[in-house]
Amino acid sequence: GDVPSDEVCVFIGFIFCQEGFYCDCPSNLGCAHSLTLLCCSWDQLTCKSVRKEEKTTSCCVLNRTNCELLPSLAICKYRTQACCVDTRMAIPTGPQDYEFPCVLNFMGITCCFNCKPTLKFCKKTGAIRADLFPPNTNGGL
Repeated sequence: GDVPSDEVCVFIGFIFCQEGFYCDCPSNLGCAHSLTLLCCSWDQLTCKSVRKEEKTTSCCVLNRTNCELLPSLAICKYRTQACCVDTRMAIPTGPQDYEFPCVLNFMGITCCFNCKPTLKFCKKTGAIRADLFPPNTNGGL
C-alpha cells in the first residue's frame, strides 16, 4: 500500500493492527497492498490513478505487482488500502515504526498512541503524532 500513515483516521486499533479511513480523493480510489514476511516483500497496485510525479502517458495502473527479497527486521508487515479503508498490521511494532504506529483505539477514540496514553477523537494519525510528539525545536539537542 502507498498510503502515508499520517493521512489515516484510525477507527479501530489494537496494538499491532489497525483499521481506518483514508479520504484523500482521488488517491483513495482503487487498491494498494503490501506485505513483508521475513525477507520476502510483495507490493501490488490495482486500478490506481497515476501519481503526478510519474513520467507516463497513462492515467491509471490496472495492475502492478512487485516481489523482492529484502533484508528486514520485521517478522510480518501488512497494509492494504481499498478505496477509503486502510488496514495495517506489523509484528513487531512500536514507537520507532513510523508507518505502523502502535495504537489502542475503539470507534475513533484513541486511548494510547505509540505507548503514550492520550484521549483523541476521530483524528488523523499525523495530527495525533504532532500533538503527542512535537518536533524538537532546538535542532535535536
